[in-house]
Amino acid sequence: VRPGLEPTQVTVKQFKEWFPPEFLKYQTQRVMLCGNQGDPFATKDIVPILEYITTHLPKDRSLMTHSNGGLRRPEVWAEAGKLIQGSDMWFMWFSIDGLEDTNHMYRQNVRWDIVDRSFTSFIDAGCRARWDYIIFDYNEHQVEDAEGMALAWGFEKFRAKKTGRIFS
Repeated sequence: VRPGLEPTQVTVKQFKEWFPPEFLKYQTQRVMLCGNQGDPFATKDIVPILEYITTHLPKDRSLMTHSNGGLRRPEVWAEAGKLIQGSDMWFMWFSIDGLEDTNHMYRQNVRWDIVDRSFTSFIDAGCRARWDYIIFDYNEHQVEDAEGMALAWGFEKFRAKKTGRIFS
């Protein structure tokens, strides 16, 4: 845990207070649930939050979720996938930075078998998934293989990007 960051969860009650239906319906162009301060799928209320968003966000607006896929049961991913499949503007970015032997080097404590189970459950639910791959020295040799696997596994897009972060 980053020093100074208070571990907490956003509840569906809080989310509804912060973003009333009228706000989502009339004032929002894009909702992005991103893990800058923690993975959105760490909150126990992720499915009710997504259900609330997809109920009130017009289908021509953007809904992007981001996760490393390292948390939750397959059933949660399937439920989330079913909710997010309602629009061409709604999709999930899975942040997977390598293959089974390298992903955990940046995504610490994230097990490959859980990531695999998560994105498979999500894609099998009929939702659009994209793979976001950060290139490091230790995984750059896997980019081409990962892209091929992403397409074979049902991801609609693969994006590899260099990082400015330096790790020894």
